[in-house]
Amino acid sequence: MSDKPSVLEHHRMPEHDAMRLSGTVEAMLWTHRNCVEGDGNTEQSCGRRAQLLELRTQHGWSWPLPKPDAAWRLQP
Repeated sequence: MSDKPSVLEHHRMPEHDAMRLSGTVEAMLWTHRNCVEGDGNTEQSCGRRAQLLELRTQHGWSWPLPKPDAAWRLQP
């Protein structure tokens, strides 16, 4: 994470038809790979990542989760 504000939207979004497609959710999740899932609207508490992970589970998609490129996310 950096001190700069994120340009991504982190809040949950209204579901739309494209969110029923595995590839759409996978691509959207990739853009939030450095976020921490939560119920907020920041990179540290990302409602969008939580929503996308819920959709992945709900639909039974088993593609691998994108690995974060931020070193802080890799720490236990």
